[in-house]
Amino acid sequence: MGDVQDMIEAETFRRLLASVACGISIYMAVDPDQRDKRAPEARLRTLLERAQALLEQCALAPDRQEVISGSLQRLADGVDFARHRDPGLAMFAACPEEGDPWAEIVSLPRPPEDLVIGGTVLHIKPLLPLIAENQRFSILALSKARVRLLTATPFTWVERTLDTLPVEAQAELDSRPAVENAPGEDAAQEALMEVLVSSPHYIEAAVKAALRDDPAPVVLVADPRVAGGFLQEVEINQIYEQPLHLNPFALSDVELHAKVLELMRPELDADVEAVLEQVNARLGTAEPTVAIRFEEILAAAGEGRVDAIVVADDDAIWGNLNPDGSPVAHGTPGPSDTDLLNLAAVWALRNGGRAFALKRERIPRQLPAVATLRF
Repeated sequence: MGDVQDMIEAETFRRLLASVACGISIYMAVDPDQRDKRAPEARLRTLLERAQALLEQCALAPDRQEVISGSLQRLADGVDFARHRDPGLAMFAACPEEGDPWAEIVSLPRPPEDLVIGGTVLHIKPLLPLIAENQRFSILALSKARVRLLTATPFTWVERTLDTLPVEAQAELDSRPAVENAPGEDAAQEALMEVLVSSPHYIEAAVKAALRDDPAPVVLVADPRVAGGFLQEVEINQIYEQPLHLNPFALSDVELHAKVLELMRPELDADVEAVLEQVNARLGTAEPTVAIRFEEILAAAGEGRVDAIVVADDDAIWGNLNPDGSPVAHGTPGPSDTDLLNLAAVWALRNGGRAFALKRERIPRQLPAVATLRF
């Protein structure tokens, strides 16, 4: 349905996965309803101070450290917390092993834990649940008198214009007399709506024109009799198999979106659930295409053998690598440590695998990571 590019530009994501001589990842939760910007600005300054301390531990020339530090400061200066309405933000700055330093800020649709991590890989683990969920669907709200089409993700929605009518419907609309003493735009919209809902086939044509080749599922939300009659008359390939039987116009947009999201949740979680089912089915067997030992998972990710990895987003394995590539884990993070769970996810994605992050309690045997292997 959706992909990484719906939330993060493909080029940005490619850079987030690349090896770097030194990189800084900052995550910060933001209260969208807060108008006083002094508190979030103070929190961000604290995070930047932590980032500066990590930069000074990098094996970079001072002038390159200053470039990264300055880039982060410019990103921070560009954030207007009095107007920022997203629940979170992430800031990344890195000095690649080859090429010029770069920095980028990403708005997040869900508040992350405040976090600053430095190292030779950028910390993308908090992004994984958002990317996996960020799948597109549409909502077709219908009653006898009204129709709306919204394109949505789990985090947002936007209304689509329904104004493309068949020739006979357009002729009917054009033949209607103007309504005196009515605002022109409102009267035109009301007339369009009356013609549109007069035939399921007019609605079908308008929806198909709005969606074009978009393959994302369309959830029909309508009272049972309205939904049943409509579905018998039309053929819209993207219609989701299960309508939502309620009056959509009795709900706010927030409530409507939440109801549809609840219905769509199994569909949105289908990919990761399939991985979990595959792991569960093969636990305790000699099946070589499932790995549950972290050392094996990390090695497979580096070798390009991981098809899908699931890591705990509420836990970390802090440590680093021996010269032979084997992990050395520590109970608490040291100055040069990285989250090895994040490292495994980055390596899997670099090599064409998939990566998911869930609460540890949802992972089989409550392990910190599991993986399915290509070979």
